Amino acid sequence: MKALLWFSCFSFSLFGQDTIQVVKQRNYFPWLAERQFGEIPYFLLCDSNGIYTKENCSITQFNLSYFSSDGMKDIEIKGYQIPDSICLEIGRFAIGTPIFISNIHGTIEDEKVLLNSMKFQIMKKENE
Repeated sequence: MKALLWFSCFSFSLFGQDTIQVVKQRNYFPWLAERQFGEIPYFLLCDSNGIYTKENCSITQFNLSYFSSDGMKDIEIKGYQIPDSICLEIGRFAIGTPIFISNIHGTIEDEKVLLNSMKFQIMKKENE
């Protein structure tokens, strides 16, 4: 047993050890009103912070899909905030239905990134 232990130590010193490099992973998950998915009151869709990440990524555009009086709408929005007019339309016609925020583009340190999609269920009030 001692010979086996001595050989294993000798083999590491003879051949060297592999080095492990630690790379910091960035959190590219988007947030809206401190949420990433689930239920959300319609009035929080127009949160002043808009869509953001914990890594200070600047959101440049995204797609929003929701139900309106005309059926399913899919629109491309430039910037990081959902316009107030769309929030009001969602509040009138889309309570109880899902919305999808997809194709979220952003930049971080001059690098373009594509963020994960989000799905929310629209509620009228916080405790509904």
